[in-house]
Amino acid sequence: MADRQKEKLEYLSDGAVFRRNAFILIEEMVKLNNQTQQDTSMLVEEVLHSLFFLGVINCPPFSPRSLLDDDDVILAYLKREYPLPFQLYSAQLPRRSPFSCLQDMLVSLYGQENEDQIDDELKKIVHKMKGGTNS
Repeated sequence: MADRQKEKLEYLSDGAVFRRNAFILIEEMVKLNNQTQQDTSMLVEEVLHSLFFLGVINCPPFSPRSLLDDDDVILAYLKREYPLPFQLYSAQLPRRSPFSCLQDMLVSLYGQENEDQIDDELKKIVHKMKGGTNS
């Protein structure tokens, strides 16, 4: 019985990790989109679509609202700025992973030739996702 409860706690904590990391990726993508002069909104849409889809198939499942920390202001903003992912996530498979979208966003922001800077930014975000502090 104790083993079963331990498994249940690990299961719940895995869900919390997915939820936290999804929120971090969304937050980072929107921030990076606002920093670049290029139109990278399609990358934000793609990461939202991918994360919302992964949330639905996750066990336990997560709705877009729950991935956004149940924050109505953030939800309303994203629905207004990026409506397509909210329409497609339950009806269409995403084309690629959220991390791939993040990498493309960083390449758009810093330029393909700045590999070290892209790697450093990726490491900062991964560190944040592992529970590290913001840098």
